[in-house]
Formats: sequence, C-alpha cells, structure tokens
Amino acid sequence: MDPCTPPPLTPKSQKDRDEELRAYKEYEDIASTLPRKFIGSFALSKYQNFFYPSHLVSTTIAVQSTFRPRPSDVILATHPKSGTTWLKSIIFCIVNRARFALDDDHHPLLHASPHDLFPFLHSLYEDRTLPIDLLASMPSPRLLATHNPLSSLPPSVVDSGCRIVYLCRDPKDTVVSLWHYMGQTMPSTTKTPSFDQNFELFSEGIVVYGPWWDHVLEYWEESLRRPEKVLFFKVRGHDG
Repeated sequence: MDPCTPPPLTPKSQKDRDEELRAYKEYEDIASTLPRKFIGSFALSKYQNFFYPSHLVSTTIAVQSTFRPRPSDVILATHPKSGTTWLKSIIFCIVNRARFALDDDHHPLLHASPHDLFPFLHSLYEDRTLPIDLLASMPSPRLLATHNPLSSLPPSVVDSGCRIVYLCRDPKDTVVSLWHYMGQTMPSTTKTPSFDQNFELFSEGIVVYGPWWDHVLEYWEESLRRPEKVLFFKVRGHDG
C-alpha cells in the first residue's frame, strides 16, 4: 500500500452518521445567524472577526470543534492565492525525501495533485462529515493545509507543538490574483465586482479569510513567540 494513503476505514454505522449530522446541524444553525457581506454576489459570513465563504462557515466551526492535532503534524497555512500549491509540493518532497527520490518515475507528485497528497482540512470535512477516523488513520507526519486564521483553529494546534508553515504573499499581488481567480471560477451568471470595487473591499478587510492584515499578523506574532515551531515565509513579486 502507498505509505501516503491511509488504510481503508470501517464504514460508519447509521448511529454514528446520525450523530455527525446532528453536530453539523448545530454548526449550521450558528452559521445561519452570522452577519453577511457580499463581494458581487459571493456571500461572506463574519465569524470571530474574520470573513469566511458562507458555505464553509459550518465546516470551519467543525474543524475548530473536533480537529485534534498531533505533535508530528505539519500544517501549511496561507491566505488564498498566496502560493499554496507549489509550497505543498515542496514540503511534501522534503518530508518524504527518504521514501521517494525526485527522479523516481513513481513519485506521488507525478501521479496525484498536491491537494490530494497534502489536503486542506476543510476538504476532509466535506459532505457534513466529521472525519475523526480518517484523520486518526493517516500516517505521521500528517500534512494538512488551511486557509483559516490561527484564531479559528483549535487551541490544541498551538498546545500540541505541531509545526506550522505560513506563507505570506505581497498583498498587491494577492488582491490581483484573487480578483482574476474569482472571474475565472465563478459561474457566468454570478455578479462579480470590478477591480476597483474589489480593491476597496480588500482594503476594508472584506475578503475571503480576511481581513488580510489580521490573518498575516496572527501567524507572524505566533512565529515570534515560537520560532522553533512556526516558520513564516514571505514571497514577493508575481511568483506566488
């Protein structure tokens, strides 16, 4: 079996699935009460002083409530459109350098997306699922990514001593990349703002996982408190 692939899981009982759905209903009830802002017709909900895509707020609360890190975990944190994909690939190669040579034709990165090998936490919680068993079955060191600010992750992320890598991209490049990304990925029927409107919203902190400044500052301050566990990268220019 590929050492990067968790072993097969025992199917959940209906009772366990019902309990998951009840928990998720509580998270969704919280999400439904939160104030909203819109970027064009894209809805953002404000939760604990940050703006999240409205459809991911319940997932964010689920991660905050149920995720239990290990000391050996490596968590890559980024604001969207900051160079996440290439840094996932680099970290995967470093962590697995004893398993896979870079010139190996069977190297996992030649056959799978970095997002499959280094998944986002929120993607594991899709379909109103609490992936406790899946996370428990993943071999150490687990490679997990998030766009969430540090304050929205469970306190155990800090207390466990797991390693955090944060990538900060120049905000001028981030705001341009986000605007293009929205234009490319949103349905043609969806209203998207002009660049000037998008820039003003970004500057006001109304952006996915924003305010951007606060997102960066949380991880920067944590890197000053615990430089042996939190690595803060900065990337400039248009290569992020």
